[in-house]
Amino acid sequence: MALNTLEKLLLDRQVARLTGAVRRIERMLQGQPIDTVRIADLAVTSAKIASLAVSKLTVGVFSEIMDVGTPASGSVKIDGENNRIVVEDATDPRIVIGEV
Repeated sequence: MALNTLEKLLLDRQVARLTGAVRRIERMLQGQPIDTVRIADLAVTSAKIASLAVSKLTVGVFSEIMDVGTPASGSVKIDGENNRIVVEDATDPRIVIGEV
């Protein structure tokens, strides 16, 4: 049974789509970079992030408290909730900039 022109066109499109999908899977299995990927919302947890370059981080309004350094030995705390920056040693705030 011979294919008509429309059937051949539809089959050619399906073959091209599947060939592209196979190539993407092959690159994934070989450790090659993939152009795009679909990740479900909230699927990436903090435990899955090994490192983060600050230059890649973009925020609108930062309203969390972030420690830079080790709180046990001293740190700089960026406190967006209270509009201040706090430099601390292991036990006490040494410098407070902003609302006290």
